[in-house]
Amino acid sequence: MRVLLLERITQASGSSVVVALVAEDDPYCSDVIVMQLERAGCASVEAFENGELLLARFKSMAAAAAAAASGKEGGGGAGGREAPPQLLVFLDSHMPVMSGYQCAEALRSFEDAEGLRPAFLVGCSAGPLAPFF
Repeated sequence: MRVLLLERITQASGSSVVVALVAEDDPYCSDVIVMQLERAGCASVEAFENGELLLARFKSMAAAAAAAASGKEGGGGAGGREAPPQLLVFLDSHMPVMSGYQCAEALRSFEDAEGLRPAFLVGCSAGPLAPFF
């Protein structure tokens, strides 16, 4: 079962694979988000209790992807090669250590500095009056 959000992401990115990272400090909410993303068809979903941990994982994923890309250059044709996975990031707006707002700003700065394809960011909050991204 794929949901409209994932279909739109795959259409926009040219990748048939969506990988999700979730930053949510409430374990119950985190479990619900992870379960829904897995059921929706994400290739993998990882959860973190704050934005700082998610940002560290994002950077390590970017480094691994760059290393893999440099290892594949020179030699093979790009004919049947699949586009790299598209990243979907869910950020709780209010978390300890690094909030979703701070994490989103840091993610965008890192993407700009490294020339990366932007991740799809989704802001979420359990607070009924919390401002959205």
